Amino acid sequence: MPESQVDAEVAFALFCRTPEEGAQEAFSRLAGSVWSAGRPTAGAVPWVRKALANLEQCPPGHQARLLLLLGLLAETSPPPGGADVRGEIRGGLDACLSLLTSYAARPGREDGGISGPVPALLYLLAQFPEEADRILVSTRAVALPEEDRARLERCLARRDADVPALGRVWPTPAGWVLTEEEERRDRAWAAQLDDATAEKFWRKDTRSLLAYSGAKAYGALSVGMSGLSRGTGGEGTATSQSRPEPVGGAAATAVPAGPLGGHADVIRCPACRHRLGEEPTGGVRCSGCGARYSARRGYLDLTRVADGTADVIAANAPLYLPRYESLLRPSFLRVHGINWNDAITVEAEHQYLRDHVRPVGGPVLDLAAGAGSWTRTLARSAGENQVIALDLATDMLDRLRATQPGVLALRGSAVELPFGDASLGAVNCWNALQAMDDPEAAIREVGRCLHPGGTFTVLTFQPARDPVYRHFQAMIEDCLGVRSFDPEALGSSLEAAGMTVRETTAPGAFLLLTAVREG
Repeated sequence: MPESQVDAEVAFALFCRTPEEGAQEAFSRLAGSVWSAGRPTAGAVPWVRKALANLEQCPPGHQARLLLLLGLLAETSPPPGGADVRGEIRGGLDACLSLLTSYAARPGREDGGISGPVPALLYLLAQFPEEADRILVSTRAVALPEEDRARLERCLARRDADVPALGRVWPTPAGWVLTEEEERRDRAWAAQLDDATAEKFWRKDTRSLLAYSGAKAYGALSVGMSGLSRGTGGEGTATSQSRPEPVGGAAATAVPAGPLGGHADVIRCPACRHRLGEEPTGGVRCSGCGARYSARRGYLDLTRVADGTADVIAANAPLYLPRYESLLRPSFLRVHGINWNDAITVEAEHQYLRDHVRPVGGPVLDLAAGAGSWTRTLARSAGENQVIALDLATDMLDRLRATQPGVLALRGSAVELPFGDASLGAVNCWNALQAMDDPEAAIREVGRCLHPGGTFTVLTFQPARDPVYRHFQAMIEDCLGVRSFDPEALGSSLEAAGMTVRETTAPGAFLLLTAVREG
């Protein structure tokens, strides 16, 4: 008997005997024996047969882990030709469907089955679009959260050229009910794609949903799941977790006078770093290279780049922005930060900034400010006239200007910050570094612009330590175009830019850190 098969049998026997309190550790050993380096091992096929044969005898928590591992093996199984792991699992789908319907019929399931094997079953079933008819018929009578059902149906569906829905499905199609105008815009965009490109988008969307489904199932087992993360309103509708902090207090402040908003002493030309002078036309002109920059829609544009051409977020903001706070952001934090138990709440994020942003010798920059949720907190702490918000997406800046008219807003690039050396008192970059094309360059720019003693606060992400969860996290990175950072490597980048990390908080796969510019 091959050594890998012996290892799998031993690990499986141990897992089956382990009580629930030790099941996660035993599962990690089992997973490593049948799935390694992103592929099934040689011992996977005989283990699949044994797992399917013993599935119904296991308690719910063990069942959920076995089903998730079967889904992982099916997803990463190589094409037919060698040991057909996927084919073995497909042959056992009847037992899996029977388990789903029997578990869903049990009384006392107020949680929607999240504490049992249902999420793992949905992840497993989503791997088999060729069995879509059988799966959908079997699940029709099962009470599933709308978000989960929509995700399963989309993973099993075939692309319809007449109903594109490309790029508008993550984390669940239930969150993407488009208005007539949005649908018209969506169809016009999809009509410009050739068939091969559309198919590529479709497959990428499917992979992103599979990654979310697998991460959700594993998150329920490894860290637990809050009510907001269970698919009972947290994925398709606005929730208390995702609503921005209320404005409250006095009426909105007037727009800062002039395009430089009283910060002419720190704002510089991004091309040559000379001073900018305000012009009667409302724009500004560089005193060095003579470049002119326009002021429009309530903010100064220091990019000389057309709207929507600078990055993916900028190009897609009109459709994404209305769903950002209620759907996209909280879902991304759950899956990428392993935040299924809501260990990091929105209020905790705001409190971190109130506790750690300490400006010295200049204004506070909210870098990649987005719609302005964090800008609001910074403005309340430091004062509106001491905060500058910078972003690249014009639609984000429009939203920020509508909610924070007393804060100076700039359109600019993180890798060419339009500020003088050592001119900023503090910089905040919240949930954005992982989406930048060149985060190293952005960090160097922050180090250049930050005044000695000033703080740099960051929320970003690190790779999950668990290899199974890391698989799902890496899929999300590939599909959404983001990354995660090794904490030591990130610390080295900050040090090279003249900053020292003073504090790091790292629940789940989050990285919340505060660095200080050395004198």
